[in-house]
Amino acid sequence: MDIGSVSSVRRPRRIVAGAVAGLATVMVMGLGAAPVGAESGVTASAAWRLTSSPNRSTGSILWGVSCANTTRCVAVGSSGRNPSPPPLYQTQVETLSAGAWTVTPSPNRPSFNQFLGVSCPTSARCFAAGSTFDQPTGFDTSLIEKSNGTAWSIMASPNRGNQNLPAAIDCVDTTHCVAVGTTINAAGHRRTLILTMTGSTWVVTASPNRGALDNWLARVDCTDATHCVAVGHWHNATSDQDRTLILRRNGGAWARVTSPNRGTSFNRLFGVSCASASRCVAAGVANNTSTGHAETLVETWAGTSWTIMASPNRAGVNNELDAVSCPTTGACVAVGASGLVPNIRSLVETLSAGTWKLTASPYRGGSRNFVESVSCRTAAHCVAVGYSQSAANTYRTEILTNG
Repeated sequence: MDIGSVSSVRRPRRIVAGAVAGLATVMVMGLGAAPVGAESGVTASAAWRLTSSPNRSTGSILWGVSCANTTRCVAVGSSGRNPSPPPLYQTQVETLSAGAWTVTPSPNRPSFNQFLGVSCPTSARCFAAGSTFDQPTGFDTSLIEKSNGTAWSIMASPNRGNQNLPAAIDCVDTTHCVAVGTTINAAGHRRTLILTMTGSTWVVTASPNRGALDNWLARVDCTDATHCVAVGHWHNATSDQDRTLILRRNGGAWARVTSPNRGTSFNRLFGVSCASASRCVAAGVANNTSTGHAETLVETWAGTSWTIMASPNRAGVNNELDAVSCPTTGACVAVGASGLVPNIRSLVETLSAGTWKLTASPYRGGSRNFVESVSCRTAAHCVAVGYSQSAANTYRTEILTNG
């Protein structure tokens, strides 16, 4: 993440080199559990709370979550020794059932394994996407697994080029899924990666890029088997800045869609949610060169074009949105993080009556807190997941709920 994140985990939708170059890293004192309504301008309409979640090691991280209904959710990520070295991360799956989160066994290939995204089209069927680091070649290969409700198993998944890093997955039903991420071409540049499952077979699907340099896809959302939106960013060689990237499948092939940017510095999209084929919301981060801080970025699709929508920020610190979930066209929840290194806290924003508002959210004091994914069945029943990083460099799973 741009405001400071895990450097040992290979996550394509993050710039994981710590704080953004040139941004302030002064300490913010006195961070702790935030009571609802404690901040000026914060709505207290939906009280969020930290929920007990298991950890398999001192390096447990959750990257994605999907809720098939209000009582059944699956969160995925990775778990391993941290600091190792070398990092020996393995897949981690946690399941919410009967009101409690428990670790569910998931298979791994030899070496480093991680899940970055999950999608559960039914309460009994889920699919997770991520990558395996192949030690003999030194490259990452795609890793996709499926669950039948009782056990997880590895699916055959294709790769393109030398490096394949699926970062997100969305399944509209048990026979149609799309995973997106990045691969590396012969010139050493990251290019968009889209994998499509029909029936039970995964194939590489042609996907466009902008420019000749790096292109990343961070998240995808599909309203049916042939209508999807994927978001990320691309690197503009002329300005030497990252700019927003949006791809859309409208019944046929994937195509680039014009997407706006704020200012002349970096703009990156990390999350997208579509309540319908004509109503989508994307969320991310843009750098404000005047203040020197990263700020939230929200863009909306109303069927014909993408436009930037006003979104709030905590003053004097960096703010970033990493995921968004819209159960209806008028109700959305976006999550991320805000703060200055080394003190970073959870960030939750809620769209209601056409306006985005900061929503009070809990976090662990004395740690960096990152909220990476959110799944809402209704605006009042959401689950968000991520992790906290302690001063001792240990990582613990973090699950927030408002239901």
